[in-house]
Amino acid sequence: MKNPKLTICTLLTLSITVVVAIAGTMEWNMFRQGPQRLGATDSQLRPPLSVRWKFKAEGPIYSSPVVSAGVVYIGSRDNNIYAVDATTGLKKWSFKTGDWVDSTPLVQDGRVYVPSRDGAMYALSAAGGRLIWKTDVGGTHCSSPIAYNGKIIFGSGFPGKFVVALDMETGKELWKYVTGQIVYSSPTIFNNALYIGANDGKYTALNPDDGTEKWSVQTSGGIFLSTPAVTNGQVFAAPGDFDRNIYSWASADGKLLWKYGMPGQGELLVSSPAVDSTTVYICAGYPVIKLLAIEQQTGALLWETEIGAATQHGYLSSPAVGKEFVWAGTGDGKLLALDKVNGKIASETALDSPVLSSPTLTGDRIFAASSEGILYALW
Repeated sequence: MKNPKLTICTLLTLSITVVVAIAGTMEWNMFRQGPQRLGATDSQLRPPLSVRWKFKAEGPIYSSPVVSAGVVYIGSRDNNIYAVDATTGLKKWSFKTGDWVDSTPLVQDGRVYVPSRDGAMYALSAAGGRLIWKTDVGGTHCSSPIAYNGKIIFGSGFPGKFVVALDMETGKELWKYVTGQIVYSSPTIFNNALYIGANDGKYTALNPDDGTEKWSVQTSGGIFLSTPAVTNGQVFAAPGDFDRNIYSWASADGKLLWKYGMPGQGELLVSSPAVDSTTVYICAGYPVIKLLAIEQQTGALLWETEIGAATQHGYLSSPAVGKEFVWAGTGDGKLLALDKVNGKIASETALDSPVLSSPTLTGDRIFAASSEGILYALW
């Protein structure tokens, strides 16, 4: 296991109609947009872009922005959770926790749920940042929470080795599933099943009602922050580390459908995948990072484009997919727009420092954050 302080926290027949729940244009209220963690919307945003506003936190940002009801929410390594007006960039409120906030908030039903590396999960009012409840579960949390049937579910960071569900109203623990290693990856939910990876390379499907195991598969990777995406009866995941494969498993039973092996040897850094109706997009590589487009049903490589070099942090920003373009943050501080058809870079927007937070695409605008603690709005 890597030092956690150095590492941030059915192959369907062709006759079946493919249906993907692509998000609406204005809400991106959790990590990777929705419970299936697809990272995709029907946004028609096109380059070129201009920076419309910047918001400066007091510390680096590794949390990813989420947007709900015209407000951007994000965590920072200054220990704060921020709420920022999505149109003006003015701060609406902030709430200070006891340690870094690397997790991405979940906004639902007027509340903001976010864990901190102080070991606690916080429930705050979305309107003013008032503390509603706080539950200390232990661990340097980097897993981003998900909601299911009145539960808030996430993984524990070092030294904890578990996935936990809390009551959304009270913060009371409802169930706990013990894993073989720490869990920095975030849970994904599809068809009443929860999917998550742990640092021992194992992906597990759980019953989100009670935390009981449905199936598991073992890989030879590390599974740090990369989070599976699930749709059309397929789980798409990349464990990274010394497992150079991108996998598709049947969501019902974990049967291997296909795997795409990245050429080369040695350690592989990976993002979380993004998925639209036909294609899986993922950033991967080391030391050179590429954005790959892989056919969803067969695992065939459609295109790949070099997008820059890796940083020393050991993880990558994850792409966001719109109607025509894939948007990606890079280790050399750029926000790229790539044509979905051929992977050609359509635009590059220079930011101030490496982008390890994942961009958020809502309607006619995109939000991205840099490791120097600046949140950008571009359109």
